[in-house]
Amino acid sequence: MKALKNRAIITEAVLLFTLMLGLTLASHAQFVHPGCLGSQADLNRARTEVAAGVSPWIDDWNRLTNNSHAQLSYVDHPQSVVYRGVSGSCPAQNYTYLYNDAAAIWACALRYQISGDTNYANKAVQIMNDWSA
Repeated sequence: MKALKNRAIITEAVLLFTLMLGLTLASHAQFVHPGCLGSQADLNRARTEVAAGVSPWIDDWNRLTNNSHAQLSYVDHPQSVVYRGVSGSCPAQNYTYLYNDAAAIWACALRYQISGDTNYANKAVQIMNDWSA
């Protein structure tokens, strides 16, 4: 039962990472996934407003670029099994690695989309590859 639950958590994480990868790499794609939080038009508008230094876009950009998850130096922590530690018999909780790494993927993907710096797209892909291995 635990193995199935852990596989379900890993599967959910892989699907989440796949959605983020789609946003990261498909800036010209015609397909719009219903789970995406923004459209390409939203990203284009944000890119234009950030480049022009318009508030509040530039303020949020500065928050993003100062966030530890949105750095090329971010160190991910892939896990072979994710535990939530629901009962006393479960191993120590390690699911925080999952959501922090997902946040880093999102932040780097967004940073790539706004800046055009492919190093951030590569960082997001590297984190997903680490988890998939």
